[in-house]
Amino acid sequence: MARRNSAAILSNDALCTDDVEVFENRLSALGGSLTASGNDGVCATWGGRVTAANAATVCARGYSLTLTGDVDLSNGDDADIAALACVVEIGGSFTMDSSTASGFAGLESLRAVGGDVSLQYNYVLNRLSGLENLASIGGELYLKSNGITELSGLSGLETVGGDLTLYESYALTDLQGLGALTSVGGTLSLYRNDLVRDLSGIDSLTTVGDGFYINDNDALVYLDGPGGLTSVGGILYVYDNDALIDLSGLERLAAVGLDVDIEYNDALESVAALSSLTTVGDDLVIYSNAALLSLTGLEALISTGGDLTVYRSPLLTDLAPLQRVTTIGGYLTISTNSALTGLGMTALTSVGQGFNVNTNASLCADRVAELLAQLTGFSGAV
Repeated sequence: MARRNSAAILSNDALCTDDVEVFENRLSALGGSLTASGNDGVCATWGGRVTAANAATVCARGYSLTLTGDVDLSNGDDADIAALACVVEIGGSFTMDSSTASGFAGLESLRAVGGDVSLQYNYVLNRLSGLENLASIGGELYLKSNGITELSGLSGLETVGGDLTLYESYALTDLQGLGALTSVGGTLSLYRNDLVRDLSGIDSLTTVGDGFYINDNDALVYLDGPGGLTSVGGILYVYDNDALIDLSGLERLAAVGLDVDIEYNDALESVAALSSLTTVGDDLVIYSNAALLSLTGLEALISTGGDLTVYRSPLLTDLAPLQRVTTIGGYLTISTNSALTGLGMTALTSVGQGFNVNTNASLCADRVAELLAQLTGFSGAV
């Protein structure tokens, strides 16, 4: 009769339970068995949902804790955060919704989050202090409807692999605190932050992998801040910012992978800050900016992959700054600009899909005919 291999591992207070499991699996493969109990040590790598109770146990044993799973502190409080004092990395996502926490005291050791960081509806949360050593977020950083008044707690954040969304932060006045941020892999969205007057604080940002959305920020006067930004991989969307006067802060932006949409900014007078922009991968849309005086700033633009639209800008008198544009891949639409008297697009030779120049009350029909006549690569409809 063959002897069966067996072992017992019992009552080792500091022994990592994961190590016991590994040994058990190896023994089982040899046809043996293991009796194990009372091994209460907690490993330095901990998976699954974390609670204040088990994290505190880990930290009390002196571990630097790497959490392989997600951390969800929704409906938690300051004590739940303090219990994570030894956490240096969260492999999954960190979520805190509808909590009563006022800050992040206790998370000073946290260096990285592999997944998303989502903070929503934390109305008592008025600061992010405690996160100063957080350098990277692999997924999305989503801040919505919190009570935060400043972002200095994110002063060490260098990269966000996914989207960065700042939404309905009604007490926030600026983006100071994001000075170390160099790249956003996804979309950067600033939406309905009613007291933010400018974007100073994101001065180190050089690339946005997808879109850059600046929408419905009622107090925003200038875009000062993203002065180092050279490329936007997706859409640049500046929409319905009632107090915005100009686009200062975008002077180094040279390429936009998809659309440039500048729409319904009632106080916008100038786009001069777009002076480095040479290519727009898809559409350029300048739509219903009632105070826009000139397109000065677009002199470097050579082509658009899609449409070029200038619509309902009642103070524009000519399009002379578009003098270097040679190719429009989609439709050219110049419409409902009541003061427009000249087109001035002297280098334009190719329009891919359609030519719509109409309802410009002051524009002579001869100017339209001249522009149409200079097109040599036109295959669309008039």
